[in-house]
Amino acid sequence: MTRTASLLSFLPVELIPLMLVLGGGLLIIGLRRAAMTLFTLSALMIFLPPVVEAVLNELPEWILIPVMLFALVNMVVFGLTLLVGPRAWNEAKAMMIAKGMIWCLGLPFRLIAGMWRVLFRR
Repeated sequence: MTRTASLLSFLPVELIPLMLVLGGGLLIIGLRRAAMTLFTLSALMIFLPPVVEAVLNELPEWILIPVMLFALVNMVVFGLTLLVGPRAWNEAKAMMIAKGMIWCLGLPFRLIAGMWRVLFRR
């Protein structure tokens, strides 16, 4: 899905008829790819919410919380990609992954040092 289609997915449901009319106009003037994007997005905005709602209502809370966190992280990533661009976001993501790996690899040593301090405290 393109960046424009991702932005259009935040539109209210009341704009679906306008999107269909705009898609028809784009199809008439020959912009087939943009028209198909609008038609597909309109269909997703109509059919996807009831399905997602039914699935999310049946999930237990311990599964629902990670799903919601995943959705929140994806929305933040989408916003940051729009603000700073995809290459800058890739750099930031690489830095966060590197710092996380360094933290995880240093964790056993920090635990041993903490236990050492507790055992031999003066």
